[in-house]
Amino acid sequence: MQPTKRLPAVYRLRIKGLHTHKRILDCAIDIAAHLGLEALTFGQLAAELSMSKSGIFTHFGSKEALQVEILESVWESFENQIDLGYLEAPDGVPRLLAICMAWLTYAFSRTNGGFLLAASMEYDDRPGNIHDLVEHYVRKWTTVLVGEALAGMKLGHFKEGTEVDVLVFHIQGLGNQRLLDRHLPRPRRGTAHEPAVSGAGGAVQRRRRGDHHSHR
Repeated sequence: MQPTKRLPAVYRLRIKGLHTHKRILDCAIDIAAHLGLEALTFGQLAAELSMSKSGIFTHFGSKEALQVEILESVWESFENQIDLGYLEAPDGVPRLLAICMAWLTYAFSRTNGGFLLAASMEYDDRPGNIHDLVEHYVRKWTTVLVGEALAGMKLGHFKEGTEVDVLVFHIQGLGNQRLLDRHLPRPRRGTAHEPAVSGAGGAVQRRRRGDHHSHR
């Protein structure tokens, strides 16, 4: 039996570098989820990971570059989870509600689940590249919800004249409020996100009932 060939040194170093990069990024996401993006420092990361600040700098170059990677990574994780949660649901209201459930399930399953909401509040009055990137992801998320609500309108799931933007505003408001309240004691029965989802669902169902009555 021939011995297993080792990868050339250059590839081993590259793999090690990628592993270290991810380790730093994961730690940065965890710290930023608790303290905020602006409070994150290379010194904190160096102490947490038993690395030098110069070693952190080698991987990211600047605090802003690190913040950008954090936001990109968090958004990618969030987007993947949402896609998995709703793609099998029928178009319109069922898919819209499935998106809401996937959103809040994701948010309550991890410490950084409300990261985008926290970042939008933190950078609301801070102009710059990070503010613009956060705003970009908030708009993308809103566009997803608006798109599914519009599909529901076309399928007749809402009363004619329903303002989709207002509906989505209320859906986001219900979900965001539940995230802000996540430090409060959770209900003994059911899941923590049920109140928000049922609230959004109730608004949708009331519109659907209004639609049925209007045709009687």
